[in-house]
Amino acid sequence: MSGLEILKASDRKPMPWKNGGGETIEIAVHPAGASLETFDWRLSIATVAIDGPFSTFAGIDRTIAVLTGDGMNMRIDDEEQLLTPEAPPYPFKGDSKTEAWLVGGPVRDLNIMSRRASMRHSMERLDITEPTLIDTEGGECLVLVLDPCQIADLKLETYDAVRISPASTPLTIKPENRARIFVIRLFVS
Repeated sequence: MSGLEILKASDRKPMPWKNGGGETIEIAVHPAGASLETFDWRLSIATVAIDGPFSTFAGIDRTIAVLTGDGMNMRIDDEEQLLTPEAPPYPFKGDSKTEAWLVGGPVRDLNIMSRRASMRHSMERLDITEPTLIDTEGGECLVLVLDPCQIADLKLETYDAVRISPASTPLTIKPENRARIFVIRLFVS
């Protein structure tokens, strides 16, 4: 299928957080090979194992969603927010003072970051039980699956992702049973 790239979870390698307080696994970054200082956008999964501050990213907009664990309480510029696996993705500014306290132990979260001056993004969580059409809406789109799904004749396992180019036709994702997926859309500002 043209305009479609499968990003297998088994191909990813962990790297330390910018502030050294945890570990992240990069799913995709643009431009390819960009560093934490030069990306236009970056999608990653992080493990938060201890309470503490988040890395600061000046000029970056972020959205975070808890994938596993009991959740975490976040304080972003003195405003508190509880994030759990059931909560919707939560947007905030990367330059905000951000701290987190774990509710019942380590969590794994999904994080999209985009450079405010040139990009904007959205993230939504869908719980699907039947074939679901995903439209790019004119921007690049990434879909991360938490449960086994199929796209055309390709099988996706937990944490596999699909990168869909803006010019692609809508894509149908078929869950094996019930599946939780995240749809991230990226647009040039």
